[in-house]
Amino acid sequence: MDPDYCFGKPRIAGTRMPVAAIAEMYLDIKESLEEIAQKYDLSLAQVHGAMAYYYEHRE
Repeated sequence: MDPDYCFGKPRIAGTRMPVAAIAEMYLDIKESLEEIAQKYDLSLAQVHGAMAYYYEHRE
């Protein structure tokens, strides 16, 4: 987290992609993690890491 990016919300390190956006695409829009990774030029590990963070910090 960095107060200068994404309003200080959790994001994938080295990107401006918020963890919440990944979770929303996966849980609400029903995109696969593979689709999200490809669509946003992220590694599958980054996307899985974002979801792991989300599940550990749902608040």
